[in-house]
Amino acid sequence: MMFQNFIIRFTSGASRKNLQGKHSLKKKTLFYWRILLTTFFVMTVLVLGASFFVIRDISRGGFSPVAKVAVPGSGQVTLGRLEKLVSHFETKRVTFEQVRKTRTVLVDPSR
Repeated sequence: MMFQNFIIRFTSGASRKNLQGKHSLKKKTLFYWRILLTTFFVMTVLVLGASFFVIRDISRGGFSPVAKVAVPGSGQVTLGRLEKLVSHFETKRVTFEQVRKTRTVLVDPSR
């Protein structure tokens, strides 16, 4: 007992501060873990809540992420529109053939 008191009196204040530093580091680490876990659980609850509302809307048939805007006449296939489309591809084919036949030959300076 006497020897223990003797050791305590002669130990420097730095070692006591070091012990306090270790304890404060442990408290700080626990504090950060607590923040991390709290954030995780809060985000989990938010995701589960949003998922519940989306599933509920889907089961009711009211959930549609894209607004259904119908352009008048866009879905109708007519003979005039098909002929216009075919003529467009015909002009593209003719233009491609002309470019392919009249392409310029580039001289490669490395050869």
